[in-house]
Amino acid sequence: MVEKIELAWNDVENYISILAERMKNQCPFPDLIVGIQYGGVVPALLLAKAIRVPLETMHMSIDDMSLFHKLLGYHNVLFVDDINDSGDTMSEICDRMKDLWTPSNFVFSVASLIKRKSSKYRHGTCAVEVDHQDWFVFPWEHNEPPERDSDMYVKLK
Repeated sequence: MVEKIELAWNDVENYISILAERMKNQCPFPDLIVGIQYGGVVPALLLAKAIRVPLETMHMSIDDMSLFHKLLGYHNVLFVDDINDSGDTMSEICDRMKDLWTPSNFVFSVASLIKRKSSKYRHGTCAVEVDHQDWFVFPWEHNEPPERDSDMYVKLK
């Protein structure tokens, strides 16, 4: 039976801290973060603030190549989503990127807060890897403002 796991803002703070630490040691270091709408926007914003890089967002269901062409000014782009579930979104990003650029002048990577071990997309980084199919509910999906919103941003600076 699939359980519902409701994550708290503290969980997200911890996941962002883990990702930020991993990004500090990543070579090459990202010079842009792209949040995948809608679930990846909040984690991307928090991570961009934590590691102090610019942020863009994109919607995968819209075939809008304008963002991909904007990326031409960057060399190391990190795409962020809330969860790498089936791996479909991450795979689609990689397919689109491979069609547009060669590895010699552009590097892209992907990150998520949570990654399922069953995901078909095995690359990238995550804060937590899980081997169950439970349903995650993120704090921004609760329709309630975080109690410690200002504290969260101070911790990530």
